[in-house]
Amino acid sequence: MPNLEILKPYDAAVGNRRLLDELKSALDSADFDDFRLIVAYAKAGPLHRLKTKLEKWKADGKTLKAIFGIDQQGKSKSSRSKSSAERVAKDIRREAGDLKECVAGLTLENRLLKKSMIADGGGDE
Repeated sequence: MPNLEILKPYDAAVGNRRLLDELKSALDSADFDDFRLIVAYAKAGPLHRLKTKLEKWKADGKTLKAIFGIDQQGKSKSSRSKSSAERVAKDIRREAGDLKECVAGLTLENRLLKKSMIADGGGDE
């Protein structure tokens, strides 16, 4: 029975484990003879680092099937055109703008309320 583990997204960031290292180890192992890979939004760098291992895998007569760049209704194109940091920054700017509009509206309402209270003789409370 195979031992399956799910790598957490932050494992690579903190140096615990890297998927690339796991793949290299599996490709070097004599325990496997069939390699299947499906990847959306694949970057070229990690694939180049696997090239020699994949070539050796094929030369050893093992099978390899891979699907790269699954397009989810045009999202892969947009994800290539903007980095995640750019998308986050854009979202933050939009949220900050929305908050500024909200604060401006509340400030205006507060001023109008104060003016109406003063005009009604309600004092400056």
